[in-house]
Amino acid sequence: MMLLTVIGAVLGTILTILVSYFTRNKARIGYQTSNLKIIGNLGLNLPQDFEVTLSGEKIESLYRSQVIVWNDGKNTINRTDITKDDPLRVVLDSQTKIFNVSLVGCSREINKAEAFDVDGNEVEISFDFWDKKDGVVLDILHTESKSEPIIKGTVKGLVNGIKNRGQIEYIKKIKKPWLLLLLSLSAPLLISILIAVLFVYVFYVFKETSTDMSYLNVFISVFIGAFIASFIGFAKFFSFKKKFPRTIKFKHPE
Repeated sequence: MMLLTVIGAVLGTILTILVSYFTRNKARIGYQTSNLKIIGNLGLNLPQDFEVTLSGEKIESLYRSQVIVWNDGKNTINRTDITKDDPLRVVLDSQTKIFNVSLVGCSREINKAEAFDVDGNEVEISFDFWDKKDGVVLDILHTESKSEPIIKGTVKGLVNGIKNRGQIEYIKKIKKPWLLLLLSLSAPLLISILIAVLFVYVFYVFKETSTDMSYLNVFISVFIGAFIASFIGFAKFFSFKKKFPRTIKFKHPE
């Protein structure tokens, strides 16, 4: 029984650490980007006098970047939390020129979010407050950029908390949600069964079971603890790669 007590204590400690780590309050901003070439290096044999102008200005290239920025933590971010000397902003390559900025999507109108070009290659984002999962979607027309848009800024309580979540993968309606649920449960379920079988084998080898603790009871106890721990771990692992919140409504680019 001593081995069972030790193993139960270890599983309980691991589960407690996982729950406390993943449920703690933390300020964080997440963002994703996409880039679409509209004009530039098309490889077409065009006449020498062919040119493209925008607002009367000749342009050699035109790109459309879509940027989604949101509160990726649990704490509310207020306007007063953002420093004036280092505001929250989208930054493109220093040689890039921005032609137009549009706020094409947001989570809630009450956030009073705004975006405007403050420099040749920067777009500032402002809002009254962002609760968890609040955010905006920006469309930026600009010349060719050597780097992807990044988010910069200093927010109180936000230390290394601006996370690039990669390219935008536009969410589509899932036709069979039950299948997604089944797949998300299969890995923790399989891992839990294997761990429980291993524990039963260990108890069999060391003869640690008694009349009041059968192998079935060992299997069930270990399985439940392992399933909860592995499910939380898997859910949070994939949440680190999560996509933008569904609460942010906008029109997907064609």
